[in-house]
Amino acid sequence: MTNKAHLKLERSTPILERSTPILIFAFFLYISFINGAGYFQETKACLYTLLIFLGTFWLLEARRKNSSFYHTDLDIPLILFGITAVISTFELVCLYASRDALLLIFSYFLIFWLVANNIKLKWEVTSLLAIFVLCGTLLSSYGIFQYVAGFKMLSKYVAERGLSLDIPSRVFSIFISPNHLAGFLCMLIPVAFVLLLNAKDSGKKWHY
Repeated sequence: MTNKAHLKLERSTPILERSTPILIFAFFLYISFINGAGYFQETKACLYTLLIFLGTFWLLEARRKNSSFYHTDLDIPLILFGITAVISTFELVCLYASRDALLLIFSYFLIFWLVANNIKLKWEVTSLLAIFVLCGTLLSSYGIFQYVAGFKMLSKYVAERGLSLDIPSRVFSIFISPNHLAGFLCMLIPVAFVLLLNAKDSGKKWHY
């Protein structure tokens, strides 16, 4: 190997070593803007596909590095809850709906273990939380636009084309329901507050 190629490999190694966290960041950024990830079949299929890819990539990376699984205090409770969920699935009236909910539950488990095993450095945790706050800011900004002008534009569009459509009166941004948007933002408000308290730079404080 030439000196130039060796130097290039050394420079790329840190990026390759942190490739799994980078993919996790991109995953959270993407799913934050999926419209109805827990509602439409197409977006759920996309969510499951991305999780399978991330999980497989993580396992291959762990095998390559001979990394061990990072155990948390929530492992046993999650496993017990998962067993209970599987048993309950076959006891419910609608097998399709219960199976669908079971897949979402296991998706949350996989996301938790992906983050617990790959996001370990302080700056990685801060960056991941900042991504959530950024997504919340963008979605809130779009919701404000929706309230100020979006509903009026939609009403005009429906009236011009003679369509039969109920115009919503509550902001929902890109979510299916205003309640989903409210729940998403309620999770982000304390996160943004903690980031604000821990930010040392005045620019970051202003952002949060």
